[in-house]
Amino acid sequence: MRIETKPMVLLTFVAMLLLALSSCSLTKGKEAGERAVAQFHNQLNAGQYHEIYAQSDEGFRKAASEADAVSLFEAVHRKGEQW
Repeated sequence: MRIETKPMVLLTFVAMLLLALSSCSLTKGKEAGERAVAQFHNQLNAGQYHEIYAQSDEGFRKAASEADAVSLFEAVHRKGEQW
């Protein structure tokens, strides 16, 4: 059984291109996540609990009332160190 060179080269090129494109996407996602974490910590340290809740995911807001979430944020802030 003979393997043709052109299809293998093309397949290798496409695989490398997909890998390169996906790694760029992962880097951007990581950077966005790091910025979001820094913003959360800044807001937590500043006592901006309402803002944290308002900016949170819909799933989080459905799972916890704002009053419960604010109580949690206050407890975390009291018990934890400044981020």
